Amino acid sequence: MEEPLMTNARRTGALLLATAALLAGCTTVRGVAEAGDPVEGYDKRGSAARKVSSPGGELVSLLNPEPTAQLLCGTLSTQEWSELLGGPVQSRWAQRGGCLVEGGRQTVYLSLSWQQPCKTLANPQQVDVGGRPATSVAASGGGEVLCVPFNQFGEQELEKRKFGDSEDAVPKGTLHMTATPGSNPPKSPKQVLHELAQKLLAELTKPGPAAPAPGEKGALPYTPFPPPPAAGVVDLPHPQRAAALCTAASDEMFQSILGVPVRERQLTYGGDCTISGGEPFKGGAHTVWIQVLSTKLEGSLYNGAEISVAGRPAKVGSVLSGTGVLLRDNMDNLLAVRLMALGDNRTDEARRGLEKALAEQIVPKLLGAV
Repeated sequence: MEEPLMTNARRTGALLLATAALLAGCTTVRGVAEAGDPVEGYDKRGSAARKVSSPGGELVSLLNPEPTAQLLCGTLSTQEWSELLGGPVQSRWAQRGGCLVEGGRQTVYLSLSWQQPCKTLANPQQVDVGGRPATSVAASGGGEVLCVPFNQFGEQELEKRKFGDSEDAVPKGTLHMTATPGSNPPKSPKQVLHELAQKLLAELTKPGPAAPAPGEKGALPYTPFPPPPAAGVVDLPHPQRAAALCTAASDEMFQSILGVPVRERQLTYGGDCTISGGEPFKGGAHTVWIQVLSTKLEGSLYNGAEISVAGRPAKVGSVLSGTGVLLRDNMDNLLAVRLMALGDNRTDEARRGLEKALAEQIVPKLLGAV
């Protein structure tokens, strides 16, 4: 009777991520899409505002979208970007995990992909980038596309089902870049991408641990992982982040708020924590689902009452999205806490009260006191 609980939780997580993707505000990036990049939107509100370092090894392939974008944008300094692109630059992190840098004479877009996007474009050319086999494609208007697999995940065809059937959970092992020239660029798009790729590969291929092997439908066993301070949980790779979220929600917390002992903790490859307790279908079974989402506090995903959780801005969402708590003041990262119950006669309002009570205790463990 336990497996349907876990399966349902994972299915809900995938649905929520897909919903968040659809709700993200997008603006067409002309030239970038024409150069072959499948991501056509970026967040117009500003620049890469913080530094995110690579976790090293294969774990760099398992970051959430916003930290991935910050990593790509911030690998080069403003001066390095300016020299590369031939003038003053403005960088923007993309909601779905990419980085757009507009320079005086050239515009580039960078992302990490779990697919091999260059192979689907016309007339791909095999090239060498820093000793790695890569694929280059000439685009209309003089643009260029470059794809460089940088670890095992980029060197093989991956199936979403293996990692839980959520696109965000699939490891991203291919550096995917496009360049669109302006007027009289000092360097060709091809030269820009090759130089840029070698700088980025140094960050993406730092030594570090291997990624864990996924279990059935992307499930991972639970091992305690102390949450890092100051919202650092946002920047953890998926397996570590899921373990940190599960560790923040202690047995004592679960028992005192829900009145039942913890039966099982389970992590997913996409970074979810699911905690089950009580006996299924006997009026006392509860499953708590906790996740960090790269999405906005405003919008139809969280369109309910504005509340405060542990002194931080929060909103009530739909039954699927639970209670969302803003993790950073200037970035779109939320902590989502959702309570599911089988055989429970509580009203939605009562369940929301339990969600909020759990979030009140979990958030300080992740962020510290206000």
